[in-house]
Amino acid sequence: MVFEEALYINGSQRKMLSIEDVTQLATNSLDLYNEIKNNLFCPECEKPHLTYNSCTTKSNYFSTRNLESHADTCSFKCKRATNHQLELLENDEKSLDRLQNRLKAVILSCFSEKKAARNPFVIENKISKVSTNTENQSERTAVKYAIPKKRITNGLSQADVDQLKIFYGKVRVRCKKHRNGHKLYIFNPTQRQLPMICSIYLSEKVYEHINIKDNDCFNCLISFYVKMEINKQDDKIYYNCILTDSRKMFFWKIDR
Repeated sequence: MVFEEALYINGSQRKMLSIEDVTQLATNSLDLYNEIKNNLFCPECEKPHLTYNSCTTKSNYFSTRNLESHADTCSFKCKRATNHQLELLENDEKSLDRLQNRLKAVILSCFSEKKAARNPFVIENKISKVSTNTENQSERTAVKYAIPKKRITNGLSQADVDQLKIFYGKVRVRCKKHRNGHKLYIFNPTQRQLPMICSIYLSEKVYEHINIKDNDCFNCLISFYVKMEINKQDDKIYYNCILTDSRKMFFWKIDR
């Protein structure tokens, strides 16, 4: 598992840096990059140092420094959630309400120096284990599983398709009427010359429950829980998904 954010910690200074932020420094401000590169930590547990990796055939990423380890509460230490566990996150009304709170916590965890009360990328399942004492009493213990995640401004790929995943990013959104619903077209706000990242289809029922109007265009922090699909047309690749419930997306409008 790799990371697409790192927490910069230097004394009382704390700042969340995206992989795009550090790539920009490594490319254009080498002196600044050298100042911060040894003070990058896991954004979840803050235990191990992270190392920046620049790649030519895949997206850049942060990896854990050799011989350092994460806390047990970190998604890095957890087994990947099964498809069944991921489906249960959107299984009923109560699950969807909890999912909305989880997506809000993703924004807090990935775009600020504050930590959510619970790690939004971890599922905790309580299981019963028989005690080894003479009375054979059972006790409940928590087993943690990691929810797949992807920062969409760091580039989507085939690995992000056809599985439930939390997608998130700082993006620019355009809303347009599309057939019997609306589409949200997602772009990188700082590199507008780049093609669209992905699109999100909203039925009229879902559209009525979100605070977006036709022809709106705005910057925001966004998180959503979907299965991404891929389409190829005229040698171009398009990523798109369908939002089946408004609670499977959370966004926070920002100035820039």
